[in-house]
Amino acid sequence: MDERTKRIKKIMRKSMKKTRKYGNNFKHKNPEKYDEALNIVKEDGCAIKNILEELKNDDYIAMCAVKENKFAIKYISEELKNDDDIAMCVVKKDGCMIKFVSEELRNDVDIAMCAVKQDGHAIKYISEELRNDFNIAMCAVGQNAYMIEH
Repeated sequence: MDERTKRIKKIMRKSMKKTRKYGNNFKHKNPEKYDEALNIVKEDGCAIKNILEELKNDDYIAMCAVKENKFAIKYISEELKNDDDIAMCVVKKDGCMIKFVSEELRNDVDIAMCAVKQDGHAIKYISEELRNDFNIAMCAVGQNAYMIEH
């Protein structure tokens, strides 16, 4: 995929994100349940696996969950695994968590670079195309010399 196509896809993701209204409807219909779920994931991010399905698709609840516990990324909706802000939040904590984000974001230069800067082993989980990117490879090797094999 060429750079222009990658930039267009990134712009499209961001514009779709601006129009998203995941949990807002639920939040207005059931504010007590929304607030309860929010408080639960702020205390234990992985508790997101036990909340209502429609709330797993709420970007604010998902972000709170992954901020509290990076492993919460495993339990959020597939759609939110394609959210670049959530992905960036997770890989800043642990680069290898990139393996749980969408395939599309594993091919995002910024997210991949952040992941390998945090942990050189993350290069194992990014797209093949980016594994062959000189800057990303050098960053991974600089972070962990054993990554020269990958």
